[in-house]
Amino acid sequence: MATTENETNSNIDNQITTDTSDTLHNKQGIPFFHVSINKLIIMSVVTMGLYTLYWFYKQWKEIKIYYQLDIWPIPRAIFALFFTHSLFRYIDGYLDENQREYKWQGSSSATLYVWIIILSFFTNYFSENFEMPLFWIITLMAISLLLNLLAIIPIVRAQKVINFILLPFGALNNNQITGANIFWLLIGVLSWGLIAMSFFHIHSIYGT
Repeated sequence: MATTENETNSNIDNQITTDTSDTLHNKQGIPFFHVSINKLIIMSVVTMGLYTLYWFYKQWKEIKIYYQLDIWPIPRAIFALFFTHSLFRYIDGYLDENQREYKWQGSSSATLYVWIIILSFFTNYFSENFEMPLFWIITLMAISLLLNLLAIIPIVRAQKVINFILLPFGALNNNQITGANIFWLLIGVLSWGLIAMSFFHIHSIYGT
């Protein structure tokens, strides 16, 4: 019987069981990067999606080591738009290879991410490069920001599957906010503050 997101979500972040037999795979390391769902959401939202670039880098780094591939994780993270489907296919491929089931619709999730990023880019581009009333400038900027946040949804979906995959690999706890995380969170908070100040400044100049 297929495992659903609801059945595993409650225990994935808090407990990862240990497989002492070590017979799941002969490849090196673990297949994917583990991070708790709560931490992923917090870091992604506060940093306005910047953490997802790190997320893509870490996933490709683990895949490179595990499958012994000749790939460059950093470019694949920077140009994640072009490699999202490939990454999600690795997730599906691992499930099939190890005869494990998880209902999550990987291809649709990857497509959703790609389209959200494309729409975010164009709304931001139009708001900065075309003359229009203040209302539409602010509206497009807000839509672009909202789309960046919505792009986290397919990433969270993928991480839920990854955390399910990593259950047999032992205690891979990555749910604590580290010093480096705090540094990026502070930058994110400052960025959110600057955005809010910019909105108020624009409104004060061109307001009704």
